[in-house]
This record gives sequence, C-alpha cells and structure tokens, in this order.
Amino acid sequence: MIGELYEPFFKYWHDWRRPSIINVSDGAIPLTEERVAVFLIYQPNGIPESVFKTCLYLARLGYSPLVVCNSPLSSADRTRLLEISWMCMIRPNYGYDFGGYRDAVWLLNKLNICPQFLLFLNDSIWFPIASNAPILEEMESSLAEYVGTFEYDIGKRRRGVFRERLFYPSYLFMIKRRVFSSMEFQEFWKSYRVSSKKNKVIRRGEVGLSNMLISSGFKSEAIFPGKGFLDSLYGMDSQGLKEVLTYFVCRNQEASKVKQQLMETYGKYHNWSKKCREFLIFNCRNNGFFHLLPVFSIEKLGVPYYKKLWIQEIISGQRMILDAAHSGKFENSIYDYVLKEMESNVVSANFESF
Repeated sequence: MIGELYEPFFKYWHDWRRPSIINVSDGAIPLTEERVAVFLIYQPNGIPESVFKTCLYLARLGYSPLVVCNSPLSSADRTRLLEISWMCMIRPNYGYDFGGYRDAVWLLNKLNICPQFLLFLNDSIWFPIASNAPILEEMESSLAEYVGTFEYDIGKRRRGVFRERLFYPSYLFMIKRRVFSSMEFQEFWKSYRVSSKKNKVIRRGEVGLSNMLISSGFKSEAIFPGKGFLDSLYGMDSQGLKEVLTYFVCRNQEASKVKQQLMETYGKYHNWSKKCREFLIFNCRNNGFFHLLPVFSIEKLGVPYYKKLWIQEIISGQRMILDAAHSGKFENSIYDYVLKEMESNVVSANFESF
C-alpha cells in the first residue's frame, strides 16, 4: 500500500530523466514505417541464440525491430544486436515489459512514427519455435485492429454483478495504425500507473490495455480461439485423442491418475473417446490448452511459440515437446537451437512431472 503512494513520483522521476537514463542507438536495419516491432528483452546473464533469431526473423518479414533492453548488454551482444535491429534502447528494468513498451511508444511518438502494423513481443517465448510460422501474416490480414494470440477471461464479480474481463497476453500482440494514433491508446500510456510489482503489471498493463481497447470499440480478434481447439478435438477419432492425451501435461496428482486410467483403458469400452474428450476439455477450459497441450497446440493448431518460464507446468510442457521432437513427431521442423535451450531449461529446473 505504501509503495502505491510513491508510484506517481517514481513515474514522474523516470519520465523527467528519460534522456539521461535511456540509451538509444541506431542499428543496421533501415526503418520501414509500415511495420515496426517492439521487442522487449531482459537478459542480464547474456543474450541466448533464440533472441537473436527472433530479431532476424522479424527483420526478414519486413519489420523494423526496436529492441528494448531492460538490462545492460555486453559489448559483444550489443554489437550483434545492432546488426539485426533498427534501434536498440537500453533502459532500467522499471515496470517490467509494460514499462519498456511505454518507453517504446514514447520514442515512436518523439520520432513522429505511426506504423500501419505495430507488433509488441517479449523474450518470455521462443518465437518462432518452428520453420512454418505464418502468424504475423495472419495478424496483418485480420480485419481486427487489435490482434492477440489467445483470449483469456478473468471475470470479476463486483457489487453482485459478474463482469467479463477478456484480455490477450502481452508476450505477442499487434495493433494497427488507427489504434496507435487514437486518443484512447495514447492516453492509456500517459496515465498508466507504472509499477515494478508483477501482479500489478499484469492487472494494469496486460489486462488493462486489453480491457481498454476492447471496451473502446476497436475490433479485436484472437488468432487461436478456443473454438479451434474444440473443433479439432471433436474431429478426432479415438486414436487421435490417445495421441493428444499422451502429451497432456498434468497439473496435479488427480489429473495424473485420470490420465493414467484413460491410457490403460484405451480401446476397452465404447465411450472411451467421449470420456477422454471431456477430460481434456475440462482441464483446458479458458484456453488452458496452450500450456497443457503444447505438442497438440504446435502440431495441430500451428501455435508458433512456447513459453520459457521456469514453473513446473511450463517445464513439464517443454519436456513433452522435447519427447515429441526426439520421437520424430515434428519432422525436424522445430529449430535445433530452441530444443537445445529447452533441454538446458529442463535440466536446470529439475522439476518432477505429475
């Protein structure tokens, strides 16, 4: 509570000192005002190969990468990053990703740049994870002006009334020119209450921005809607469902027991498919399939990334992806450097799966 009292002063102090505490350098990639990508990274221990590959990928697709670094860079990393970016901004890790996004918007306004397609992403995901990743083209061609990946609902009850609060995750989303130039979008960043507490960043930034854009009437769309997940499951026979179940990540012992029972009883009774489908849908409600069915999401739905987080559920998902890749399931489409970094993650985290 005391911290909240000081937040406006920290924000004012940061904004007043921006020219002296933020270092902006020009990179080798020319500016294409049509497409700009704000790529936020936090790599205090050195930049992994996947971050450089993401930057190269963005540049190849015609985006001008504005790399926002929330940690200092080594001389070698800075040199390599400048070769594959339009601009590189080094700033204090104030406000996490939304603090960096806010400073990037400030810089674009200062330079009088208003892109037709403005992509925001951060390095909490391996992106792209595989060679076949048309997601940016799909985002651009969408009729929506605010395009996310998954749609989540954190409905809230207030004064006895249930209010739906939809939001798109902030690790990868796109806005179009009309949104960027709108008073609503610009005012959001001016009035945004910057915080370095993660839960506040999620509530005010990730959820807050989505709520504002959706409630302001901007046409919004999630590239991977929950309906696609359901349609795919209902279109599968028992063998396909068993394959999906094999790579299902269990969140707890109860789910693990049910999964084991379903695997052991496969083909033994007529309504097995119905039971399996119900189990998967129940556990993957509110678009949880991205975390719990990573192999299915990548292989069947074409999701071109996966999270790098060091939490048990995500590490278990990474382990599933590695198992599937080593069995040849992805036909070598997942990049070797991604698999190498995943293996390092799984070994270092040392979490046991349920």
